[in-house]
Amino acid sequence: MTDFGKFDYERSRAERRTPVVRLRPKPDEVTIRFKIKRAIELLKTNSEVQIVVKMRGREMANREEAKAALESVLSMVVPAHGRLVSNPESKGSQISCTIASVANSDTDGDVEG
Repeated sequence: MTDFGKFDYERSRAERRTPVVRLRPKPDEVTIRFKIKRAIELLKTNSEVQIVVKMRGREMANREEAKAALESVLSMVVPAHGRLVSNPESKGSQISCTIASVANSDTDGDVEG
């Protein structure tokens, strides 16, 4: 016999997880195209996607390259497929931001004006 409360909690927890697309600071063109395609697919099926650029070791000295990689992905994804929920922010060895799908942007209640 299973506990329905536990089942319901695990199901709701799985629905709340935000999918993550991870990048490195110096991606090549093939990797960027693949990550953009994956982010667009996730935006079509989920309401939000988090984009993360992870740096290791010496890469942390050149944070501009990591920001440039993040901006290149954002410039391709945000105008047509989503809107920026949180601005890119640096947390230790990573820079991340969150994108919401355009279809769900009308239901959030955000009114600009």
